[in-house]
Amino acid sequence: MSKEFRLGIFVTLGLFVLAAAVIVIGDFPLQRHYTIHVLFGNTTGLPEKSKVRIAGVTIGKVARISLRGNKADVIVNIRPDVQLHEDAEARIVNIGLIGSKYLEMTTGSDSAPLLKNGAIIRGIDPVPLDRAVSNILEKLDALTGGFGGEGGNLGENLSITLRNLRQLSEKLNKSFTEEGLDDIATNVRDFSRDAAAAAQKINQALSRADIATAASSLSKVIERLDKLLTKIESGEGLVGKLVTDKDMAEELKTTIGSLKDTSEQAQRALRRLNLIKTYWDYTARYDFSDELVRHDAGITIYPRENKFYQLGVSNIKDTSSETDSQIINTIDAQIGGEVLPGLVLHGGVIRSRGGFGLRYRPFYPYKVGKKFELESFAYDFARKNPARPNINIGARFTPTPWLVVGMRSEDVSNTANMNGYLNLNIADDDIAYLLGLIGLAKP
Repeated sequence: MSKEFRLGIFVTLGLFVLAAAVIVIGDFPLQRHYTIHVLFGNTTGLPEKSKVRIAGVTIGKVARISLRGNKADVIVNIRPDVQLHEDAEARIVNIGLIGSKYLEMTTGSDSAPLLKNGAIIRGIDPVPLDRAVSNILEKLDALTGGFGGEGGNLGENLSITLRNLRQLSEKLNKSFTEEGLDDIATNVRDFSRDAAAAAQKINQALSRADIATAASSLSKVIERLDKLLTKIESGEGLVGKLVTDKDMAEELKTTIGSLKDTSEQAQRALRRLNLIKTYWDYTARYDFSDELVRHDAGITIYPRENKFYQLGVSNIKDTSSETDSQIINTIDAQIGGEVLPGLVLHGGVIRSRGGFGLRYRPFYPYKVGKKFELESFAYDFARKNPARPNINIGARFTPTPWLVVGMRSEDVSNTANMNGYLNLNIADDDIAYLLGLIGLAKP
């Protein structure tokens, strides 16, 4: 097989993959759909290209998120076989507690008119977790504030009420003695001389046995109230401690404040978990001078949008060959991030040597320009033969989020071998989830 024939195969394959990625999977989907606009007050965490579901079944995807006035306009592509009505509802939900977000919708009622292409509906804004926790803590603070501290008079009022009940019980006990009952009976008999029939019925209703029974029951109730008041005044039980122990009331307020701080920290940790993204990387590089295909593989971790860590192995092979000018099975371990709009810097270990590099998007403000990058990286600054670092310069194009096509001149100050390459990167949500949990577990 001649060199020209192999070169033709590689170029044809690259063009075919590029065309398929741009036309079929890129920004030009072939599937039919209709579009609706969903307006939200806040779409934090909802990415473009996320799924749209009804009852867990995928019916479309989020095509783009833009700004319409002071609202977020979520542009949604819906399958033509799914009919939505004008009273359809849409809300942003999570997969699990810390999973990625997607758009959940309802079809609406059959009596409402159907939505047409380009229709606008209003979404139901989610309640932020930190606001819900803050409302709960404010209500708890208001409730417990009544038991102590500045302005807290609930405990004082309760103590005064129970003290009055005890005084009332003492007066009732004095009134219901034997002598008191005799006086009452005498007065009733004197009055009955003028109304014998009425006095007889009154005497039956107010017999001494009935009064004694009522007095006994009332005495038991008053005795229980007296015991309750005594326990509260002595500081027994939760209410007693809150009324009498100012230190405990202050500790309770401090505990509530600590709980609020903890909830805020947990909310920040959960937001960080939603930002973590991980990708498996595979690169096939064809060296036109050495007439070899080299394979690189690794993983890239994004703890947040503009920062990444990269680990991998370059030129993966079992054994070296005489025609291969590069060292096999070298290590990559780099850290990088976007320091300016369109400019990414990275550095660390490149092919088992110290180095650094950059990527620059010269047409960054334009949508298509964001997919085109110039790249350069240098490493092995201590090289003695030749006594120059290994410098690589090239350009790359990203037709889809998971595919990169590029050309690069490697070791430009020495051999200047031209390389064409294809890079595939596949998202892995499970690794991002595990890394997030490890971060939460740190003390």
